[in-house]
Amino acid sequence: MNAGRMVAAAAVTAAALAGMAALSYVPYAHEAGAGGELRLAWRARSARIEACRRRTAEELARLPAHMRQEMVCERGVAPYRLHVALGDTTVVDQLIVAAGARADRPLYVFEALALPPGTYVLHVAFTREGGLPGDSGAAADPRAAPPRLALDTTVTLAAGRAALVTYDEDARRLHVVTRH
Repeated sequence: MNAGRMVAAAAVTAAALAGMAALSYVPYAHEAGAGGELRLAWRARSARIEACRRRTAEELARLPAHMRQEMVCERGVAPYRLHVALGDTTVVDQLIVAAGARADRPLYVFEALALPPGTYVLHVAFTREGGLPGDSGAAADPRAAPPRLALDTTVTLAAGRAALVTYDEDARRLHVVTRH
């Protein structure tokens, strides 16, 4: 590269950096949102479930000799139903299933609800649903979330503020976190 090009490249770089530095001093008025936000965010382990059955003679005959196992088991984790109500109005009602190809990962909840400022009566229920057909019962896992988590409280949302509902794995309960 010749000296003229190097001087030009250095000048362009210096001008770009000076422009970026000057733009960092331009005032920016962030407009606070007119409403608040209720966020539900947590990770929870679910009980492992296993459904086993005996293969029929016809099924075994169709399999190669090295794959002939009489018992076949399907494994996963139990799904949970998330139900959120504000007063008497249901705002979320969905089934939360585990991630992963075998649906054996923890359950993840993330919901963000934009709400006008005010005080709300909040009801949150996170309830274990039935497992796999033929499930022999959830395997005991002391780290798994309880079969039902519930939170009944009052939440006050200010304009531009958020309240977070989260799961405390140590206390094994849902709680609200707010900062004002």
